[in-house]
Amino acid sequence: AFDALRASSIGDVTGSKEDLEAAIALLTPNVAIMSAGLLGSQVVHELGHAFVAWKDKFKISAPTLFPFTNVPFLGASTDLRTSPPNLKSLFDFAYTGPALGYLTSLACLLYGLQLTATSGALGIDSATFPILSLDFLRQSTLIGGIVDMGLGSNVIVGQVPDASEFTVSLHPLAVAGYLGMMINAVTLLPVGHSDGGRIAMSIGGRNGLITFQSITFLIIFFAGLFGPDFSIFLGYGIVSAFFLRDIEIPMRNEIDDLDNGRAFLGIVTWFIVALTLIPMS
Repeated sequence: AFDALRASSIGDVTGSKEDLEAAIALLTPNVAIMSAGLLGSQVVHELGHAFVAWKDKFKISAPTLFPFTNVPFLGASTDLRTSPPNLKSLFDFAYTGPALGYLTSLACLLYGLQLTATSGALGIDSATFPILSLDFLRQSTLIGGIVDMGLGSNVIVGQVPDASEFTVSLHPLAVAGYLGMMINAVTLLPVGHSDGGRIAMSIGGRNGLITFQSITFLIIFFAGLFGPDFSIFLGYGIVSAFFLRDIEIPMRNEIDDLDNGRAFLGIVTWFIVALTLIPMS
């Protein structure tokens, strides 16, 4: 996604020192704001994990970020060093991090859209905002709809002759929110010992995780092959296959089932994940 960003007022850089300095001067604030928004949501994500681990008295590792081609990173892995007390605790650990990260990114998106819509009144030069193709903004049904409502333009959901050529300028904080929501959503896919995999294990046990995971990998495979702009799906599938496939350590109590309230919350969350990751038709 960062590859799709550019400052509209840079134009064609001819290679002169002055043009290069002007390009860097315009790009630096945008990159700084986007990086701060993305890293901020990931920090909140990890603090959510750390709080539950502290509350339930089990140890976790430091997070390991997964670099990716289209975005700076594609989530992170936080391993369990000692066993949580039960499946309820595992669910709380897996759910709290991405839920807080997702909500933080949503706040960035909404505030960034407000800054985009009111840039003129605030004296902000919108000509320096990153420019995104309509194809990119349509990679998420839910977020694309939020962007459309925030701008009040009916451009994202409307019909245009060539979506790949049509572009929309957004404040860099809105871009960070968009990407952060996508990144937190993919970590909730039920694969391996990702956050989504731990939620699946909490709901259906280890056999249930295998079932959820098999279905998810099939979806990732076909989406990567046939879906438009699904590289984030395929990328996370590769990351999961290599880095998240290990069997989760045992809980101190895996006999007691998860309560219905948490199970329902997990299913609702996967519905939101689907709306976030499925592109607009």
